[in-house]
Amino acid sequence: MVVKLDIKAEKLGVSDDILKKLGENSSKAQADALNRTLAGMRTDATRLIVRQSGLKRPEVFKAFTLIKASGRSSSPYAVVKIVGAPVPRFRYGARPTGPMTGKTRGGVSFRVDAARVKFRHAFVAKMQSGHIGVFERSNETFMAKNKNRPAIDEQFGPSIPQLAGREEVENPVMENAGLRFRKRFDQQVNRFLKSKGVK
Repeated sequence: MVVKLDIKAEKLGVSDDILKKLGENSSKAQADALNRTLAGMRTDATRLIVRQSGLKRPEVFKAFTLIKASGRSSSPYAVVKIVGAPVPRFRYGARPTGPMTGKTRGGVSFRVDAARVKFRHAFVAKMQSGHIGVFERSNETFMAKNKNRPAIDEQFGPSIPQLAGREEVENPVMENAGLRFRKRFDQQVNRFLKSKGVK
């Protein structure tokens, strides 16, 4: 799954008058402010997702790709690209934290929307490949040594793009993006005006 957040100066409250006054310096000022904003968006989104999901920060952070704005473009824009597949439930702060040996009763709890939820029929197991996950017995059966035994399915939670697209993450990230862009852009404008002798 891929999510893209495009950000442009027009969407972040920059008037045409200011852009005209900057002239050829407009694109450079916009690109600089957009790229600072881009990095801040990744930081904000990562922090919120980690807080709500229990996922590890490096795993969330690496799902974000920043496509920076170019100061050579007449209409600079930047993109935050978020890529990821459904995440194994085990990585959502599963308890117990290791494979369950012997009888697998008692269930497994993990984070769901900042709350801890228990799946009573789930268990933590380590596969022959070394992969550790949260599993549940499914209703389907398969033949094993002439006996019908329940099959098991690994449990997955939402992908990082899905988490990033939720209102409680996207809204504050975009709100902060506007504030961050405006602050940086104003600094660039003031620097330009000062260089021209305008107080």
